[in-house]
Amino acid sequence: MLKALFKKQFLELNTFYFQDKKTGALKTKRKVISTIVLYALLMLFLASAFAAMSLSFVPLLFSETPWLYYTLTGMTAILMGVLGSVFNTYAGMYHAKDNELLLSMPIPPSNILLVRIFGVALMALMYEAIVFIPAAVVRFIYAGVTFGGIISAILLFAAITVLVIVLTCFLGWIVALLAAKFKNKSFLTVAFALVFFAAYYYFFSQSYTIIESLMLNSEAVGETVRTWLYPFYLMGMGGEGDVLSLLLFVLLVTALFALTWFILSKTFVSITTKKEASAKKVYKEKTVKAVGADKALFRKELKRFTSSANYMLNTALGSFFMVAAAVLVLIYSDRISVFAPMLQSYGDYTPLIVVLVSLLCAAMNDITAPSVSLEGKSVWIAQSMPVEAKSVLEAKQKLHWVITMPPAVLLTAASAYAFRLDFSEAVFAELAVVVFIMLSSAAGLALNLKKPNLTWTNESIPVKQSMAALVIIFGGWAVAVAFAAAGYFLESKIGASSIIVIFAAIMVLCTRLINRWLGTKGAEIFEGL
Repeated sequence: MLKALFKKQFLELNTFYFQDKKTGALKTKRKVISTIVLYALLMLFLASAFAAMSLSFVPLLFSETPWLYYTLTGMTAILMGVLGSVFNTYAGMYHAKDNELLLSMPIPPSNILLVRIFGVALMALMYEAIVFIPAAVVRFIYAGVTFGGIISAILLFAAITVLVIVLTCFLGWIVALLAAKFKNKSFLTVAFALVFFAAYYYFFSQSYTIIESLMLNSEAVGETVRTWLYPFYLMGMGGEGDVLSLLLFVLLVTALFALTWFILSKTFVSITTKKEASAKKVYKEKTVKAVGADKALFRKELKRFTSSANYMLNTALGSFFMVAAAVLVLIYSDRISVFAPMLQSYGDYTPLIVVLVSLLCAAMNDITAPSVSLEGKSVWIAQSMPVEAKSVLEAKQKLHWVITMPPAVLLTAASAYAFRLDFSEAVFAELAVVVFIMLSSAAGLALNLKKPNLTWTNESIPVKQSMAALVIIFGGWAVAVAFAAAGYFLESKIGASSIIVIFAAIMVLCTRLINRWLGTKGAEIFEGL
């Protein structure tokens, strides 16, 4: 039975290679090979990037603290392994669809838990390997290859894998406990994802400074690690071939894994079978306020949007970026304003830059592009409602406006203030951004109506892999680039404000044409889906 469970878990993890998520059918042999090759190329690309990072740590191998090389690369491997698999741990261990089915069978819960941890281990191993293996190869190239060094690297790799499993299981356990307390898990997932993105971009932007500081102060950093992060000191020393340090690190990791197993074995069944949090409602007689059909349709679209973290993160990430960018622009407005006179010496480009930045960010939102496909097999519900199909489509556009326009207007206003634009220039900039968002929403809806996918088995298919979403995002960026090009060549002839007004007029015309099609032919297509 245990062997069958391991086989089942392995097939689940690799179903991406062999099954078409759009139709649920098995892929042809040719598609399987092409998928594996593409994924392998992606892993090689990531591994080469981490190899380049390891090259920047090579001077440590010839310093007074050579063990710091494996400490830093090992910590990076741990971070990559944890971030790459923590959410999969929650979904695959505690929120797997077949948990209750397996627990109802004569299978010891410990066996189910062991198999789930096996799945976590495979994911952690993959993400960790793209960091640690290139680091070990770089170390062997520059510091020489010895039998002891190879054995130390293998044992250290295994120990780090177990540590990643421990950390991932612990964080997944915390996420599961929090999820059991929240009624709407979508917002919890979005919050975690945004924190991750913020941390990633911060460290990415500061990576060169951090590495340079480490190289210049390696001895001080080594002393800090030895004093406050002693387990990581043992990890680095173990990688350098110190047998005692390696043995102590392995024993520490083994003890942590034993503790993790003990906690998970005691809580696994209770967490996986716990009912989702829901507020107890007591009936209270009250007057129900009737709302119009348009408002009810908009509420339906908004509820659908907020119920899916996948939908929110993949179609409205631009809104989060615009809010963050607006805050940063206001904070550093004094520094930004210094560049305005410099740009004006070449021409009146500042209004064009303000519009361009907002266009590029707003184009990242494609809320309407998968909105028809997300109706799925339940599309008959919207079709059978006593409202016109045109009203249903308008509600989808309004959702895009409500989610995208306020952050875009805020960012444009913040940029206009930072660049010290005139009032009229700021108004024209806001107008151009607003009509661009209206065009984007209409175009996304039209494209989705032309080629909807109502037979998906996974929500991520219409959200992430639809042609409409791809065209809207890249098409929006192309429009922004075309606007920038027009501004560059025509600013000296007709002025920045005229360019913005002409651009807005073209966007209004295109939007009206698409909306006319949506109200007639588009509505007929929706009714016939």
